[in-house]
Amino acid sequence: MIEINFVEKKKINMSPYILFAAVVLSLLIISVSFFFYHTNIENKYASLQQERIEKTEIIAEITKLNTVERQQQTLQMQIEQLETSVYPSLFLLDDINANLPNGTYIKSYIFTVADGVTMSIHVSELSQAAEFTNNINENSYAENLNLINLEKIDDYYLATFNFGVNKEYLVEGADLNDI
Repeated sequence: MIEINFVEKKKINMSPYILFAAVVLSLLIISVSFFFYHTNIENKYASLQQERIEKTEIIAEITKLNTVERQQQTLQMQIEQLETSVYPSLFLLDDINANLPNGTYIKSYIFTVADGVTMSIHVSELSQAAEFTNNINENSYAENLNLINLEKIDDYYLATFNFGVNKEYLVEGADLNDI
């Protein structure tokens, strides 16, 4: 026998299941999107950190090179200063030695551009100090020669002189000796 059921079957409402599936699918898509976005941001962050480290190293190297260049320029300026002030000083010292009377020698020698020359010479007689004074006064580079101190020590005298230096003549004399 065949049985026929004339009772209506209740239709199942699929709307809540579809809605639930759509929400779950949406959450899954959003989660996957956030995961890829987070991974992308982390990769960019790591890349920027690496770039920052590289640029910091480059900046440190450039700073070091700038420091070395500044030091080189400073040393070059100091060398030029020394050449202009020491070389004429050597010329001056040679000329002063040439003007020393026989049997005398320089005990101390100080030269500054501002104060000129302050020097002590070892002389055995007072006439040698006078001869040195005359010799220096004959040179056009010496200005205002003064005997500062004359001291008798045992069998010799120590004469201390101070005089200004005509810088233009000194530089000219140094340049002439350079040729």
